[in-house]
Amino acid sequence: MGLRFRKSFKVAPGVKVNLNKKSTSVTFGGKGVHKTYSSSGKKTTSVGIPGTGAYYTTSSGGGSGSKKPSSHKRISADNLDPVLTEDLSFQNNVADGSSASLDKFTTDSLKRYKITSAILSAFLFFVALIGFAGGSALATVICLIFGGITLAISITYSKEIKKRLSSESSFGSSTFSGTSPDIDDKPSKKKMGCGCLTAVILFFLVIGAISSCTDSDDKNAEKVEDTKPVVAALESLSISADTDQTYDINTEVPVTLTVTPADANIDNLTLNGSECTFASDDNGNLTFSASGAGSYIITVSCDGIESNSLTFNVEDKAAIAAEESNQSDVVQQTQEPQEEMVWISATGSKYHSRPDCGQMDPSTSWQLSVSEAEAQGYEPCKKCH
Repeated sequence: MGLRFRKSFKVAPGVKVNLNKKSTSVTFGGKGVHKTYSSSGKKTTSVGIPGTGAYYTTSSGGGSGSKKPSSHKRISADNLDPVLTEDLSFQNNVADGSSASLDKFTTDSLKRYKITSAILSAFLFFVALIGFAGGSALATVICLIFGGITLAISITYSKEIKKRLSSESSFGSSTFSGTSPDIDDKPSKKKMGCGCLTAVILFFLVIGAISSCTDSDDKNAEKVEDTKPVVAALESLSISADTDQTYDINTEVPVTLTVTPADANIDNLTLNGSECTFASDDNGNLTFSASGAGSYIITVSCDGIESNSLTFNVEDKAAIAAEESNQSDVVQQTQEPQEEMVWISATGSKYHSRPDCGQMDPSTSWQLSVSEAEAQGYEPCKKCH
């Protein structure tokens, strides 16, 4: 029992590609009715009733499954001289060694098929490179497999062409002259169609690979979209802080921000406050401060939603303390007792409590404190003191 190989690929809805050891085929249709075109030229149509097991199949073209005889004409070597006999023997051996599946095609057809297969192989390898760069492993593997298949087909056609050219060259260089009555000069008819069918098959393969790339990209895009977190819409904002006390200038006061819902997007948050510093650090913490005394009002807003307002009272406590100290000194000075003032005159050694005392001359009197008068040697008047 020989080794067999068969594999089917679905490249599009209702289209399958079938691979086996000797040929490649495409099947169109589905359950009930389908038609298959093989690279060997065989066409098969099947019609059946699904679920009953009854079906009708008809085939046309192609071989019956057995190896076809070579289409190269046998050249009889009878009655030929020994030199020609050797050349004709080589010609027949070459004909026997050629692939039976390619004997039905002309050399010109095989040349066209070789070029077509080489171009398709290069194109498939290029698509595989694009799929690899795009991260689509499935498309890369498919294109590499079928690129290798088309390359192998091109190499097979090339070998067959070389065999035929070598055979023709050997026959043309023979020393034989004249015409043998056993040689059939009529050119054998060569069938066409293998290259066209191969091109159709590879076309569907390329379309399937591109579709796989597109589907893979779409699935990857859907996965990326699914992994994106859903951000809730902002409903309200509120701020809070201890506003009951009066703060000193340049004191940073923490402000608490509350967002509803908690996971809402507040990238466009705006801090509102005039003639003060209302800022947010890298961690989103809010602080208020002012460099001058006064009353300050702050709010926050985002996407058209504004929070409640807070009022902070700020004073320069150092300036207030200095002012209070100055006022205390003035009060203290005004509360100290004043020393009694007395009168003295140019004549006499007494100081008097009033200028009209009869013991002194009012025209030459002046006023001094008691301590000053005593320091100058004056004594109190016994009459007015």
